[in-house]
Amino acid sequence: MAFEAWKFQVETYWTRSSYFVVFELAAAAGVWQVFAAGYRLSACFACLASLYMTRIWQLNNQRLSEYIHFYWYRLQDIEKTAGHPMSHRIFSRWENERPQRKYSGDYRSYVNKVPLVFFAAWTWGISVFIYVMSEGSTR
Repeated sequence: MAFEAWKFQVETYWTRSSYFVVFELAAAAGVWQVFAAGYRLSACFACLASLYMTRIWQLNNQRLSEYIHFYWYRLQDIEKTAGHPMSHRIFSRWENERPQRKYSGDYRSYVNKVPLVFFAAWTWGISVFIYVMSEGSTR
C-alpha cells in the first residue's frame, strides 16, 4: 500500500512538473508576443502573474517531495514491523544496493532548482519592462 502511494506521488510529480514547464514556456512566448506588439504594461503584468505561478510550482514541488519522503519512510516502517527478511525489503535493498552516485548532491535539490531558473527569467523580464517603461511609452 505505501509503495503504491509512493509510486503514485512520484508519477504525479513528473506529470505536474511537465505541465508547469509547458505552461512557463507558453507564458514566455505569450509575453514576448505581447511585448513585441508594444503592450509593455500588459507584458509586465503577465510577467508578474507568471512569477507568481512559478512560486506556486516551487511550493508544489516542495510539498510533493515531502509526500514522497513520507511514504518512502512509511514503507520502511511497515517492512520493519512486518519482519520481512532483508532480502525482501524494498527500502533496505534500495538503501544498501543503489549504485554509487556519479555526481555530488541530492537529485531532489537539483529538480527543485528548475523553477528557480524560470523565477530568475521572470524577474529579469520584469526589470527589463520596468526599465523600458521608464524610458518611454507604456501603451
